[in-house]
Amino acid sequence: MEVKRLQSEIVKSMEKWDKLKGKKYSKNAAFAHLVEEVGELAQEFVHKERSQSKYNEEKLIDAIGDIFIYVVLLASLFKVDIEQLIVDILKQDKIRRSREGL
Repeated sequence: MEVKRLQSEIVKSMEKWDKLKGKKYSKNAAFAHLVEEVGELAQEFVHKERSQSKYNEEKLIDAIGDIFIYVVLLASLFKVDIEQLIVDILKQDKIRRSREGL
């Protein structure tokens, strides 16, 4: 799936959730959920390192997916084309590496 299409599908999916919940995501709400999911990911990292019995790989994977969803949603709320953003970043990185001889 193309990144633009994936971004569009994620936004449509989140809009359906909005309708079911009777609310609409704002930039602040999307950011708050993103931070919450990063916290859940961090918690699983800590569990994996310090308390293996509490570690849950499914929760870790879920958090990664949710983080991706909220990053895409937040980007869309800011009118950022993720596909173009990634292309631009990769070009800049390639230029930076060539300047540094890498």
